Amino acid sequence: MSIGMKLLADLVASRFGPYIIIFALLLLIVGGWRGYACASQAINSPEEPNEVQDAIIPAPGDYDRLKLPEQ
Repeated sequence: MSIGMKLLADLVASRFGPYIIIFALLLLIVGGWRGYACASQAINSPEEPNEVQDAIIPAPGDYDRLKLPEQ
């Protein structure tokens, strides 16, 4: 690392270090709160049927087995 880069890193760390730490902590708090809110909403919400999730997707070769009996 060159001397100029070290000086620039020292200048940024000494001038903006506390702000960077506060901003990082704020991001952690907001991110954790959003994750908690999303998870609690998912747990407390009534489960609605999902057509894609409930669909039967046959594997290749299973089409004959999944056919409805003919009447």
